[in-house]
Amino acid sequence: MQDSEWLAGVLKAAQAAVRAVVEEVAQSGLEQDLGTLERRVQAGLRRVGQVVVEGVVRAQAQQVARTPGACAQCGGRLRSVGLRPRVLLGLVGEYRLQRPYYACRTCGTPTSPLDSRLGLGSGVLAPALARLAAYEGSRDAFAGAAASLAEHHGVVVDTETVRALSEGLGALAEEDQADRTTYAVPQADLPATLLVSMDGVFVPHRDGWHEAKLGRLAALGPRPSGDAAGLQALRPLGPSTYCIGLEATEVFWPRLLREAWRCGLGRGVRQVVLLGDGGEWIWLGGRALRLPGVGVIEILDFYHASEYLADVARLVFPTCPLRQQTWLAAVRHRLRHEGPTPVLRALARLRPPSPAAADRVRTALAHFTKHAPRMAYPHFAAQGLPIGSGLVESACKSVVQQRQVQAGMRWGQPGSQQIATLRVLEQSGRWAAFWQTRPLHRLRCLPSPAAPSTPVVAPANSPQAPPPAAPADPARPPAQRVQTRGKAWWQGRDWHDHLFCPSRSA
Repeated sequence: MQDSEWLAGVLKAAQAAVRAVVEEVAQSGLEQDLGTLERRVQAGLRRVGQVVVEGVVRAQAQQVARTPGACAQCGGRLRSVGLRPRVLLGLVGEYRLQRPYYACRTCGTPTSPLDSRLGLGSGVLAPALARLAAYEGSRDAFAGAAASLAEHHGVVVDTETVRALSEGLGALAEEDQADRTTYAVPQADLPATLLVSMDGVFVPHRDGWHEAKLGRLAALGPRPSGDAAGLQALRPLGPSTYCIGLEATEVFWPRLLREAWRCGLGRGVRQVVLLGDGGEWIWLGGRALRLPGVGVIEILDFYHASEYLADVARLVFPTCPLRQQTWLAAVRHRLRHEGPTPVLRALARLRPPSPAAADRVRTALAHFTKHAPRMAYPHFAAQGLPIGSGLVESACKSVVQQRQVQAGMRWGQPGSQQIATLRVLEQSGRWAAFWQTRPLHRLRCLPSPAAPSTPVVAPANSPQAPPPAAPADPARPPAQRVQTRGKAWWQGRDWHDHLFCPSRSA
């Protein structure tokens, strides 16, 4: 088919669809408010989008039929087995496609070259809508994501479809993370100094709370920027990338080192600033950052050190809050502006009134002695380096807790890691690059437990869809179906105990 022929056919069909939409809007009268009008036009334009997409794909299918190519498995010749229909729910319409289907003459593998060209997966969602559904699923509970699609885009997608798709893409993102060259910063953009900060945050699983280890990495500028308010001048912080793992420390560190390599460690970064709290796993694993030609500056979070001093003040001066505050303010000021040496002297001069206080003072002395090189705060401040771990602690809240620590949420181990990885992908600014790799088509290569299951909702008017319901107000999206299968009361058990343990779709 010549370009002019298929283009003329698509234009003619689209014009007819647009005319039908305008006539329907006109029949609704001029008394409707603007919101209702917009909803009606939005619903009508989906029919126009369906006509355009189907027309273009029909032309692509005819082009594929002329040159189907070779088998992707063995390179053998393909033989045609006819056309196979497929119904997809898309962002701008519901598409009914006819795709040429082939089988390899050598190995018998069935294939649809058009599916590969279009980047289709195995579900009923077209790529643009799948991308939007996964984005919403990485930011909100799956039920909330489905409701957002219905409210803002007029597309009803089942909650289970959003869950399966998001977890499947998270598993694919995990596979990508295993290759350190994926998303690597170009050589020309490598920073001279890299900030690496880590912390742990707990996520509720079905068998209890599990710790997720989060790493935040960002480039540090070469010179501190002045502050008009007279505050500490800090080096400017570049865009951050993240990595997260619900795993043992010895498994998480290789994950973080791969992320550090992407950001430039071992490829041009000359200095690493490692910032963390008192967790021993941070400083032991941080030895792996000491590569030839790379200097490592270790900084203990100032506020973590201050917590030790606050505990000492509370136990040594239990009956005098004023002395607690006075002593604590004095030693914190000296720690910030003079370093750990005067603080060690102040701790040694204390006379604990109880065995518990004496034990706490001994612990603080050992802690400050051990980490004294990491508490050279005046020296760090003079270089414009951050001394507080608020950067990674805020990331624990915005990246992990806002999505995975909500009321009633209980996660399974695979799903928790997959959603965390998907959210980290989006928060690291790699969302667009990920979707350029056609992840829906690549998802077919993953093992079946990680791939999304067959969605439970088919597009309207498809052979698998339930009978259409009564017409709804176009100004409001249809209500979501309540899923009861699998709930405690569905099998008739005593479910009254669950009234005090509400469940919410993760």
